[in-house]
Amino acid sequence: MKFSPSLPPSLPLSPSSLPLSLPLSPPSPPSPQNAAIARESLELLTTCLKLRSSLLNAFYTLPQVEEFVSDILTGCPHPDVRLSMATQLNQLCRDLDTGTCACPSNEE
Repeated sequence: MKFSPSLPPSLPLSPSSLPLSLPLSPPSPPSPQNAAIARESLELLTTCLKLRSSLLNAFYTLPQVEEFVSDILTGCPHPDVRLSMATQLNQLCRDLDTGTCACPSNEE
């Protein structure tokens, strides 16, 4: 028996209108090109935070930043992206701790 969901044309298609029994497939690993973009994006993010360390509090108060970091560190299927995130965060923490960030507000 073939399953074909049909909704009346007047109902909009939204996640809440889909049957709950549909299996969700796990995310596929990113392509090498997408992994490279992710690594470079992480480098850009941490570089920006180093150069404008006065904005760190604003960054950390953004909604779901903790989930963003932990999802990349533990949930990303590409090991190079996980390693890049760990390396970039480690370097950011070291630079902030030693005061080598370019922003003069480091002295606050």
